[in-house]
Amino acid sequence: MMAQVMSLEKLGHSKWERFVSNNRESTSFHSSSWHQMIEKSYQYKTHYHVILKKDGEIRSAIPSMTVRNLFLGKRTVCFPYSDH
Repeated sequence: MMAQVMSLEKLGHSKWERFVSNNRESTSFHSSSWHQMIEKSYQYKTHYHVILKKDGEIRSAIPSMTVRNLFLGKRTVCFPYSDH
């Protein structure tokens, strides 16, 4: 199965929230509301690196964001502004 990179809009908020709520290792930093707040506050772009099951549900995923920094330039990072 091949991994895909999707926006939250393409992936679907409800599908993402269902995946997060069913995963015991998830934190509030995985929630779509956290990523939306970071996107709006800092104008970062959220990406979801996902592997989907045959039925279209998420099997695994890594949320990340494209950030810009004066010294480091443009790069993709996981969980900006979080404790993890």
